[in-house]
Formats: sequence, C-alpha cells, structure tokens
Amino acid sequence: MQKMKNDFTVEINAVIEQIFSEKCKILKQELISEIHKSLNSSCDKLSEIRAEKKQINAKSSYAEMAKRNANKIVIKPINNKNTKETKKALKKVIEPTEGLITTVTNINKGAIIVECKNSEAVEEVQKKVNKEIGQEYATEKLRETKKRRALKIVGLSTKLNDERIIECVKKQNDIEDNKELKIIKVYEDRNKREESYNIIIETDCETYEHLIEKKRIKVEWDSCRVFEHINVPRCFKCLGFQHKASDCTFKQACSKCGEQHDVKECNSNIIRCVNCFDLVRRKVIDVEVDHYAYSTKCPAYIRYLQSKKAKK
Repeated sequence: MQKMKNDFTVEINAVIEQIFSEKCKILKQELISEIHKSLNSSCDKLSEIRAEKKQINAKSSYAEMAKRNANKIVIKPINNKNTKETKKALKKVIEPTEGLITTVTNINKGAIIVECKNSEAVEEVQKKVNKEIGQEYATEKLRETKKRRALKIVGLSTKLNDERIIECVKKQNDIEDNKELKIIKVYEDRNKREESYNIIIETDCETYEHLIEKKRIKVEWDSCRVFEHINVPRCFKCLGFQHKASDCTFKQACSKCGEQHDVKECNSNIIRCVNCFDLVRRKVIDVEVDHYAYSTKCPAYIRYLQSKKAKK
C-alpha cells in the first residue's frame, strides 16, 4: 500500500514538473516575443524621429541657402573700369545715412556686389543707380544659389529614354512641371537575374527631399526604390580615390591581390585590398584586408563615403 502511494506520488510529481516545464516554455516564448515587439517598435520610432530630424534640417538648410543671395545686387561697369571707380560712383548716388546698404564686396572686371538691408532697399538702390549712372553701370539682382543633389532610382524593368523618365517621375510622383530634373546616367544592373536598370538623376534640394522621403517612386508600371547617390571618383590605375587614372602619378595596383600589376594578369591566390592594407600599414584604422578593392563592403570605401556625406 505504501509502495503504491509512493509510486503515485512520484508519477504526480513528474506530471506536475512536466506541466510546469511546458508552462515555463510558453511563458518564456511569450516574454521573448513581447521583448522583440517592444524593441522593434522602439527601433521604428527611432528611425522615424531620425528621418524627421534629417528632413527638418535639410529643409532648414535649403531655406537658408535660398535666402543667402535674396537681397544682393551686382553693379558692373559697361566700359572698362576698376572696382575703385565703381565704388566711387556708387557713393555719389547713395547716401550712407539712408541705411540702404549693409556691405559692399569687390568681384572681377570692376564689378561689386552690394548687399542691401531688405528687398525694398534692393529696389531703391537699383532705381537710383539706373537713374543717375545707368549709362555707365548696369545692375542685376544676384541669382539665388541653387544647390543640387543626386539620387539613385533602382529597379526599372524597361530601358527608357531621358525624356520619358523625367515625364514619368514628375507626373506619377506629384512633382511640379517647372522643377528641373537632369538624367546623369541610365545603366543596366548586371547583378540582377532579370533585366533591370538603374538611374542617376540630379535635381534641386526640395525635389530631392520629396523623392527620398517617398522611399519608392513610380516610373511607368514599376515601383522603384530611391536612394541618396554620392559620386565616389576612383582611379582605375592605383584604385585610390579623389582622382582619375589620366591624372594618376601612383603605381598600378591589382584589385584582387594589391600587387603592382593589372588584375587580368593576376595569378595570385591572395585576396588583399590595396586601400585597406595601406590604411592598416599607416595605422589609420585596424580592419580586415582580405577582400577585393572594388567591394562595396570595403572599409576604406565606406570610410571615404562617410567623409563625403559629412561634408554635405
């Protein structure tokens, strides 16, 4: 009887332990799932905040850039005169106590840039100069600096001509017709199994931000991804950055092993990036060097790319 009782107790304990173990597993999985959900939500929110901050900063800098030359005019001599003579003529026309002009800057061929207090002052200065010395000097408002940005459109299934691409990008993505878009390059993406083309396009900062914010844009029947494009000039001789092969004064470098020969002539089993190897040798950074120089994951390439982004 006691043995039966002990056996029954052991069996009950085993069942309880199994149930408890399974329950713990379920609770553990639920807890892990909740943690992952919370982390994903936090990451998404952080990404949204960063994107919003970047957009605000970009719009702010664009607005400042547009205002930079708003109240400036150029006064230039019709005949040969130097800047000293131009300034002297201006002083005869404008009384300094009027407070119309804030700064005067010399430029070439006897011309000067006059920065005015406001838009009304610009009109007043132009009016006085044209009336009093208009036969000797011409005036024009300084054009606004229009900074342009390049972006990369990826995943076009059919090769289109430049006019058609611009038409589709504008009409299918809420871009005003007066905005200027310039096609820099259209090329086939040979890394894709199916026919696919990429586009490098240049436009003003406002249109650039509009398209980047969309992440995907429509071009004919395709939904194409949009990325920031930064041109990285690379030498095909030494594989370095910031110059072309025609201007290169360095020795030939192999994109596979880094030695002084063309990659077509390479018989080496070694894979070594010449740019990363140089950075490690000079103790600039400590990175892996066993990759091709043209790899998009190359630390030297990424480092250079980041430095260009930081300067924008």
